[in-house]
Amino acid sequence: QHVPPLRFDRVHSENSLSENTIRKIFQDSRGYIWIATQDGLNRYDGFAFTVFNHETNNPKSISDNFINEISEDRNGNIWVGTRNGLNVYRYLTNDFQRFMPVPSGQSGLHGSYVLCIKEDPDGGLWIGTDGGGLNHIRFDTLSNNGTPGNVSMSFEQFTSVKHDSSSLVSNTVFNITFDKFEQMWIGTEKGLSLMRGPEWRKKTGQRFFETVKYPASAQTNFPDPNIYALITDDNGNIWLGNGNGQIRK
Repeated sequence: QHVPPLRFDRVHSENSLSENTIRKIFQDSRGYIWIATQDGLNRYDGFAFTVFNHETNNPKSISDNFINEISEDRNGNIWVGTRNGLNVYRYLTNDFQRFMPVPSGQSGLHGSYVLCIKEDPDGGLWIGTDGGGLNHIRFDTLSNNGTPGNVSMSFEQFTSVKHDSSSLVSNTVFNITFDKFEQMWIGTEKGLSLMRGPEWRKKTGQRFFETVKYPASAQTNFPDPNIYALITDDNGNIWLGNGNGQIRK
């Protein structure tokens, strides 16, 4: 069977993209294509690009121009992780609500550099950061499909604690995924952590992480502990990627 040749159209900073280093491409439920760059957030509607940049005197602009992560929750809100803070885009007002890092001991986002955002099966958000550990957001009131007004929520932080094997294995979290059993897998710079469904659903008290130990055969071929990529497939397998290949659980 004849396969027609592929066609590529180049999009770059000279013809509408804000910057040429692409960190993520994401399509939302409305069909828009969002592109994370190191100098601005880009949205493509099929005809033209809209660029969202940080504006010093506008608190409703995005918190930083260095974009790491883009995700959408079940209510149609677009969440954007940057080098300096977390943001939620509100469609009807075409602006952002910012969540900036707070000092240790206070309630709020811990860790300014947001690396990953993942929605759990109950609608909460888990935010992985560089050095600030794992943040869990529970929503008190949700912005329904972009309705104006701030999103009300509560934050909880989980960190790596020295000599505590039931804590997160590292405070730098690259990836988060949930398997078909609703277990949460967390890829970090020091390996893989696991939190089972009954644990992450708790609203109070201590939550327990398990540090995943690789089999001896995998340790030989998988020496780099950094988990840069992490997904689950339809068969329940966990796929990990690091700087030295990949392994399937």
